[in-house]
Amino acid sequence: MTKVGRWIAGAALASASCTVLAFLEAVAFTGPAVAQLRVEAEPVHRFGGQSVAWAGVQDVDTTDSLLVVSASSEPFLHLFRLADGELLKSWGSQGEGPGEFREAPTSVALVGGTVYAVDLNQQQLEVFDATSDSAETTRMDALGLTLPAYVSRLEKTGNVLLLRPMDPMGRGASVVAWRGEEGVLDTLASYERPPRSIRLDGPPTFPVPQPFAIGPLWTSTPWGVAYYPGDGATHLEEITLDGSAASQRNLSFGDSYRAADPEREWWMDQHIPHEFGGRRGVFDAVRSQAREVLDFPSHLPPVLGLMGGSRRDVWVLRRPVASGQTWDVVDASGELSGRVEFPAGSRLVAVLADRVVVIVADQLGVETVQVHRLHAGLTGTTER
Repeated sequence: MTKVGRWIAGAALASASCTVLAFLEAVAFTGPAVAQLRVEAEPVHRFGGQSVAWAGVQDVDTTDSLLVVSASSEPFLHLFRLADGELLKSWGSQGEGPGEFREAPTSVALVGGTVYAVDLNQQQLEVFDATSDSAETTRMDALGLTLPAYVSRLEKTGNVLLLRPMDPMGRGASVVAWRGEEGVLDTLASYERPPRSIRLDGPPTFPVPQPFAIGPLWTSTPWGVAYYPGDGATHLEEITLDGSAASQRNLSFGDSYRAADPEREWWMDQHIPHEFGGRRGVFDAVRSQAREVLDFPSHLPPVLGLMGGSRRDVWVLRRPVASGQTWDVVDASGELSGRVEFPAGSRLVAVLADRVVVIVADQLGVETVQVHRLHAGLTGTTER
């Protein structure tokens, strides 16, 4: 049943690589004292690399005690204990049976001791039990989704899964809350992704949206879902899981970042593939034409991504991976409560009460998932 429906415009998010982590923190504006955030440079745990050999981290999810990684090499899923970093289990092989994937799972969610993973190509939800080797398979259309529906993204809030079904032939998308034990499916929001209105003649001909036409962006939070409507909006919409009410959180950003060459390259990485059918260089001519003819804005939009914090705060991506991620943390009133800057190429993937999780790649492209301590303290006002 649909509790809340909203039509807003659509978007994309970021991925990256990096070699050395050196975190900076800064509070951006004058005003009342705010919480200054600091991320320890030395990780508490480093997963991957020599400890577990994998290629291409696809997704990461975590609870206070466990962390699951989806990678593009078999086995596809790896479950770790956060207390000591021990690898507990690995699952997933290539195939079409229970617990198998046609290709690496694109999205994962960890609910209690259960791991949910999206098999994008077969449109199946694979379910693994952390305490056993059992695996179950559920087809997406068996969940009760209104077709056409193509689920590519999975998040969770509490014990509720959030899915993003998309119309593969159109622009429509939605956020659906699924309570597996109850078999209840609620549509929390509906929206449109931005049109691919510009056609680049590479060859091949390839459609792209207007540069930095951001929106909407959404993320799971402890209370439900936080939305950014896009199109330069300066507020977030908060939608509860029962969908009975939606509130608004106005953002108090007073600055913007220039859209320099690294940011433009980041945008093209999100919208123009580097390879097709295993062949690299197919779209090189398209990328060259994009650099010449696209009308990039002089400054970045106010919001490039969202991530729910552990309480009422929301992390807002202000500057993308290419020039070093900058995340502003806003409180329940929309006020800036802290800023964390990550080094160029690192990618923030999860925020806990006292830790953050980032994906880091060395100069050879070998990726690790790192857990770092997060500290917050009260400080006086500072200026940029």
